[in-house]
Amino acid sequence: MHQERVAIFDLDRALFDAEPDITEAVNEVMHIHGLSHITRSEALCMMGDGLCVFAIRAFQLRGMAAGEDEIAMFKARYGRRPTAQSKLYPGVLQALRTLVLEGWRMIVRTNQTEELALKILRRLGIFHFFDAVYGEGAKEHRTSDPSHLEDAIARASLRSSGFSVMIGAHPADVLAARLRGRWPAEVATRSGHY
Repeated sequence: MHQERVAIFDLDRALFDAEPDITEAVNEVMHIHGLSHITRSEALCMMGDGLCVFAIRAFQLRGMAAGEDEIAMFKARYGRRPTAQSKLYPGVLQALRTLVLEGWRMIVRTNQTEELALKILRRLGIFHFFDAVYGEGAKEHRTSDPSHLEDAIARASLRSSGFSVMIGAHPADVLAARLRGRWPAEVATRSGHY
């Protein structure tokens, strides 16, 4: 019997470089509050745990506590143009095409909201490669929670007994895969290898 193969991708820093647009959005809000902008290297160190956590860390770095208003303003600004400067990593498009040709089924599992994740995938021109998109709002979750791998697989109407791999650039991605008995694949990008 043919075993179904499933590739579960994180979104940011695994498929595309979200840092330029995230940094620009948070710096716009920083400017409003008279705070100095964060640098791209500072932003990269704070990414990976969702937009809310990123905003909290960015404001803390400049000595201010981010409240609900600052976080909402940042998320709204980023949500309006999440791919203005952000691009797919080199080789991603070819890798997705190859996986499809080899019979892999693919899912995106992210800590972005599903609405935002869908917008990003469509604007990057890769939405059609994926069987399902599973993000914040589908269920309260942490990225490292391994139950979400099974939820994402079930949502795509795929069998969880087949071979699957979690592809991400954050330690939480690797942890979730290992806790669920899945194969983790760490992605090395210009932001470093985790």
